[in-house]
Order: sequence, then structure tokens, then C-alpha cells
Amino acid sequence: MTQDLSRLAIQCFDRLAPFYDRKTANRKKYNTAIDNQIIKYLLKQDKPKVLDVGCGTGSRAQKLKGKIKGSRFFGVDASTKMVEIAKTKKLDSVLKTNMVKLPFEDSYFDDIICLFNSFGYLSDYQDRKKTLSEFYRVLSKGGLLFIDVMNAWHLGEEKEFKRSLLTVFWEWLFAVINPRLSAGDKIFSIDVGAFQISGFVHGFTDHEMRDLLKGAGFSIHKFLIIGYNSGEIKKKPRQGQFFYVAKKIN
Repeated sequence: MTQDLSRLAIQCFDRLAPFYDRKTANRKKYNTAIDNQIIKYLLKQDKPKVLDVGCGTGSRAQKLKGKIKGSRFFGVDASTKMVEIAKTKKLDSVLKTNMVKLPFEDSYFDDIICLFNSFGYLSDYQDRKKTLSEFYRVLSKGGLLFIDVMNAWHLGEEKEFKRSLLTVFWEWLFAVINPRLSAGDKIFSIDVGAFQISGFVHGFTDHEMRDLLKGAGFSIHKFLIIGYNSGEIKKKPRQGQFFYVAKKIN
């Protein structure tokens, strides 16, 4: 069952790849707010070696690399079509691989970025645990993981993305009672031109993410709630998506 959901997620991004950069442009404020947080940390490092997990088309990693003098950026993605596009960008290396098992030596990277809920396309809890353990393994001591995830109970803030609490509750309940899904899971469809693309995604609670990060050995250095439309830092958990800066302490 989980393999079917994983295939659905990958097929979604294979089909979405040619339109991905245009489709995500409507979240520019949100993504820029997170990028600015990451840049603050990377500018303090001397020529960091960074892995972008779920790099997609590579556009974001290329942008970040251009902001950090002497940095090296590597990308991995499970989508063949995304990797084909990412390989045309000015990155140091791009590989097609599943994030559950990374083809790198221990302590190879100074930092990892896993952005725009790439982590949420893993289809089950065990894969999420294994993936964070892999992130921990390939990070050097003191290395940082920058990760943002979809807040399962996010109600939105403006017309472009706003949900009622009742809608969120019913989505959660449907996932719980559906034998194909688990709490926080969602099968979605998005319009691209004249056709629809179906996919799978998992939304997280803050408690769930903290347990996963700490279970893998990470110390949570920073936590922010960021508005999905405005890019503003919010105070209430239901007002935005979750962004974590986690540190490898050993």
C-alpha cells in the first residue's frame, strides 16, 4: 500500500516537472522567507557543502548557491523528470535517488535543506524515521538541517489558501478511517493547464515533527510558523507552515 502511494507521489512530480517552477511561483513570498532564514546561517559558514534533498528542478538550490560565496550544492530527487531539469542548473552534482537511502559517506555535508514539504511526500512513518536518520548520518558534527513541512491543521490566512476547522477535521478523519491512508495523509489533485495531476502528501503536527527529529538525534535549534501566502512569521500554530532548523549534536 505504501509503495503505491510512493509511486503516486513520484508520478505526480514526473508529470509536474515541466510546469513546476511556474506553478510554485505563487508561493514566492513563503519560499523567500524560508530562503532568507537559511541564508543567514550559511553566510556564517566557510564554503559550506550543502545537500538539497528533494531538489526538484534545482532552481532553488541554484539561487541559494549564488548567494553563498564558495558554497557547493548537491541535489537529489526521486523524480526522473525533475532530475533531468536539475542537471541543467549550476549545481555541483545531481543524482536520482530516494531520500530514504542516500548514496553518500558519513559526515559528508555541512548542511542539508529539505524544502517545500519534500519530506511530506514520504508515504509512511518508518520511511520518515529512516530518512531523518540518513540526514543525521551524512551531516558532519554540528551540521544543520533546514526543513519545512505542511502543517496538517493549517487554516490559511488569505483567499488563496484558507480552510475552515471543520474541513481540516474531516480531512483528518477521512485519512484515519481510510485503510489506504494514515492520520495526516491526503490524496490531492492539482490543475495544470487543461489536465489534472493526482498526488500524495502527508501533513504534520508540530508534536509529530519534534518527535521524529529528536528520535533521529537532532536538537531543534529554531522553530518558526510561516504564513503560506504572506511569508510572515506567525504566532499561532494554525496560521502557517512549520519550519525547523535542527542540529546534529554528535
